[in-house]
Amino acid sequence: MGVDQNSIWNLHNKLPSFPTLNKNEQTEVLIVGGGITGLLTAYELINIGLKVMVIDASTLCSGTTGRTTAKISAQHGILYDSIIQSSGVEQARQYYTAAMDGKDRILNILEELKMDIDIEQKDSVIYTEYDENIQAIEDEFRAYDTLNIPGKYTETTELPVETKAAVTMFHQAQFDPLLYIKQIIDVSIKQGLEVYEHTQAIDIEHGNEIKVTTDKGHEIHCTYVVQATHFPFFDPLGMFTTRLIPERSFIYAGKNENPHLKGMHLSNDTPARSIRTAKINNEHAILIGGEGYVVGKNKSSADPYKQLKQTAYTLFPDHTFISQWSAQDYNTMDSIPYIGRLKNKYENIFVATGFKKWGMTTSATAAVLIKDLIQKRQNPNENLFSPSRFELTSSVPTFVKQNSHVATQLIKGKVSDEGKSIDELKANDATTLFKKGKKLGVYKDEQEVVHVVDTTCTHLGCEVEWNTYDLTWDCPCHGSRYTYTGKVIEGPAKKHLKKEEL
Repeated sequence: MGVDQNSIWNLHNKLPSFPTLNKNEQTEVLIVGGGITGLLTAYELINIGLKVMVIDASTLCSGTTGRTTAKISAQHGILYDSIIQSSGVEQARQYYTAAMDGKDRILNILEELKMDIDIEQKDSVIYTEYDENIQAIEDEFRAYDTLNIPGKYTETTELPVETKAAVTMFHQAQFDPLLYIKQIIDVSIKQGLEVYEHTQAIDIEHGNEIKVTTDKGHEIHCTYVVQATHFPFFDPLGMFTTRLIPERSFIYAGKNENPHLKGMHLSNDTPARSIRTAKINNEHAILIGGEGYVVGKNKSSADPYKQLKQTAYTLFPDHTFISQWSAQDYNTMDSIPYIGRLKNKYENIFVATGFKKWGMTTSATAAVLIKDLIQKRQNPNENLFSPSRFELTSSVPTFVKQNSHVATQLIKGKVSDEGKSIDELKANDATTLFKKGKKLGVYKDEQEVVHVVDTTCTHLGCEVEWNTYDLTWDCPCHGSRYTYTGKVIEGPAKKHLKKEEL
C-alpha cells in the first residue's frame, strides 16, 4: 500500500490557516508560493516597508518546507570540486560564501525575533562505504582546502558502519523548520503581511503594472512578483521548462531514546542516505532520507520506505517507527539554483528555484538577494544565481541528456503497452489502458471504487505514470503530480487531469 504521511514536523506543529482570495486585490509585492523561501522573502521585504501579499495554491509550507530534513548547511553534497572544475575557484568560493551567509541569516533572524526554539549546532559529514567512491571524497576535501573551508578528512565516522572515507564541514546546524517558520508568519502578519491559501496564480499580464490572474478569475495588481515555487508558473522566455530536473526522495523517522550522533551525515553512495537526529517535545528521533530519483526514471522495484527502514534498524536497532513521507525538489543543469529577475522587459518578476534539496540556506540567500534587487542594491550573488545564465561548457551535456529524456517520455507514453486489466487490480493499485485511442489511468481505492483519468499531463502533453508509493500520477517530463482523482498537487501543470468514464 502506498503512503504519503505527515512529516515529523507536521505531526508536532500546526500553522495558522488563511482564507482563499475571493476578490480583486492590490499590493506592492506579490509572492507566489508559501514555503520557507516565500515567507522569508516576505519577512525581508516587509522590514524595508513594502506592502506584501503571499498566495499559495495549497496551504503554507505543505510542500517541501514541511517535508525537508531541515539541515542548515553549506555542505550541499559533493559539489565544490565539481564547481571548481567547471567554473573555477572564484565561483566555488562565491557559492560557499552565499550558502554560509544563508545559514547565518537563518540564525540572525532567530536572534532578531528572540525565538524560543532549539537550533542545534552540528558538523556536517559526507562519507562513503565503498572503495570506488574514495576518490570523490578526497577530491572534495582538496576543494575545501583550496577554498579555505573549515573541515577535515577522515576514513572513519561515528556511524556504526564501516566507512572508507569522509569529509567534514564544521559549524553547520539543524532545526525544526515549521517551528521556526511559524514565528516568521506570526511576526509578519502583525507587520501587515496578507496571506491567501488555496489561491493559485495562473497567468501574468505585464504593462505599467503587473496583473496576476488566479484560478478563480480574480486579479492581483502589483509592482513586483516573486515566484517562490518549485516550477515558475510564468515562463514567457522558456527558460525553465528545459532547464529544471524534478527529483523525488523519501524520509523515514523513528523514535530513539538517545541516538548519540554529534553530526549530520550524508552518504556519497548509491542509493544515498541522509541521516540526522531531532528532538521534538523532549523526545529524541532519527531521520533517514534517501532513495531519490529523477521523476520518471525510477526503475527500481524495491519499496523505498522498506529500504530506509532497513537502514534505520541497522544504524539504530532500538528505535520505534514514527512516520514516513516523500518530498520533491528541482535541480538545475549546473547544480546552482536560479534566483533573480527574469530578463528583458520582465525585470520586476523574480524567481527562486532549483534548490536541489538544500532549501534551508538557499531560501535565506534568495530572500536577501531578491530584496536587494528590488531595492536596486548591488548583491555579490546576482551573477552566480542569475536565471538567464547558461554555461555551455558545463551544462550542455546535462541539458541534452535531460531533454532527450523528455522527448523519449513524450513518445514512449503515447505508444506504451497497457498494464493490468481492471479485474486484476487490488485496492490502492492502478493501471493504464487505451480506449478509443485515448490512454486512461485507472485507480481502485480501498473501497474498490474505480477512479479514471486521462493520463495526458496538462502541462505539455506527456503521459503521467503511476507512483505506487505516494498513490499519485506523476509526469516524467517536468515533474507535475496529480492525485488519483486527477487534482494538481505539484506544478508546473495548472489544470487538473480530465476525469473519464470507462
